[in-house]
Amino acid sequence: MKMLRLVVIALIVGLIAISFVGVARNTNATNPCTATAQLDISPTEGVVGTTVTVEGLYFNENEGLIELRYYIDRGYMTVADGITANEDGSWESTFKISASSKGSHKIDATGEYNSLTQVKDAIFIVKPGISLSKSLGSIGDNITVSGSGFVGSETGIRITYDGTLLGSSTEADNSGSWTISFSVPPSTPGHHHIDAWGWSTSAIEVSDQEFAVSVAASATPAIALEPSSGQAGTKLTVSGTGFAGKKMVTVSYDGVERGSATIDNKGNFSGIIFSVPQGIGGKHTVTAADAEGNKANADFIMQSQPQPPTALTPVLQSPLPGSRVGFLGSVSPTFQWSPVIDQNVVAYSLQIATSAGFATPSLSLTGLSQATYTLTKQQALPHGTYYWRVKATDGAGYQGSWTSPYFFKVALFSLWQFIIMIVLAIALIGILVHAIRRSYYY
Repeated sequence: MKMLRLVVIALIVGLIAISFVGVARNTNATNPCTATAQLDISPTEGVVGTTVTVEGLYFNENEGLIELRYYIDRGYMTVADGITANEDGSWESTFKISASSKGSHKIDATGEYNSLTQVKDAIFIVKPGISLSKSLGSIGDNITVSGSGFVGSETGIRITYDGTLLGSSTEADNSGSWTISFSVPPSTPGHHHIDAWGWSTSAIEVSDQEFAVSVAASATPAIALEPSSGQAGTKLTVSGTGFAGKKMVTVSYDGVERGSATIDNKGNFSGIIFSVPQGIGGKHTVTAADAEGNKANADFIMQSQPQPPTALTPVLQSPLPGSRVGFLGSVSPTFQWSPVIDQNVVAYSLQIATSAGFATPSLSLTGLSQATYTLTKQQALPHGTYYWRVKATDGAGYQGSWTSPYFFKVALFSLWQFIIMIVLAIALIGILVHAIRRSYYY
């Protein structure tokens, strides 16, 4: 009987144990552990296009229907779904960072038993970056630079080539992406750095991209003009590449030397600046030549609209017609006329003659920059009647008409006339004195 009681008690204890085990198993089906489901990612930052590996941890055993999300601006995109965890509640997936703006972006997941709020999300930091349509080419090739990871709708985005600004600015789209195209400027063979920046993104944040100019493409010397067109007086900057390293280079404009510089060891030179001289509208040749005989040409376009002759004709102001300047001997008068208003540099010509026909001018001056001129001591005019006129020429070589001449008189007497008058006056006074004395005695 006692033995029977022991058997019954053992059976009851076994049933209770089996019941607890069943309850425990049923509990593990929904929550196998107390750890919070979470995401680990690698890497944690990078540019758009970076491949990210996501590891899910502490999900339920064999949990299915797992969906992986990447958040962009105010929304999200599903980058993977249908994922099933293993017996340890772990899983792994990869995806590429799509176009998105600079800064932090959340990566989250939801599953069969874990909601978005239950899963500890991860953060990926998008960094700005650029890429090139090609990395090897020739001078003059068209290159497209694509940017991503900038601030959404960022303005003032520009690119640089070896630190020199190229092209005009552009604006990024809502996801911080943009494109700019440019022609490869004259440069030496080898690698050149392309960078980008905007109003919110500095060049330091953006990794440079390298573009290689092929040796064959840049073997011929080339020069660049900045600007390539303008008017007389424009400050023209000349730079070049492909010349003999560490030699002197001379730059000329229409065959007249305008400056020189030392070529660096890569065959480059820059910083030769001069003012464009006066000349006719159209093409003018700028030439750079080094000591080894290497030479390159470029055209500067003189911009000018021909002015009608009347628009380039000044008005004479002084001396006025019939006026007299000076009293005695040679005089150095000042001539004045109204200035001509023209978009180009203007030069004046002044002629003075003793006849209205100006067949043989007494004085002919050209290249006067001001609308006034005073004769020097060596140019002084002796007593007499003179005629004067003025003509204007603009910086492109277009000439106005001569003004109608004004006549003027120089001095009241010449020096010899004045001396004769003094002698005669003295003689007359002597005769008068002699006559008075003689009348007194008689």
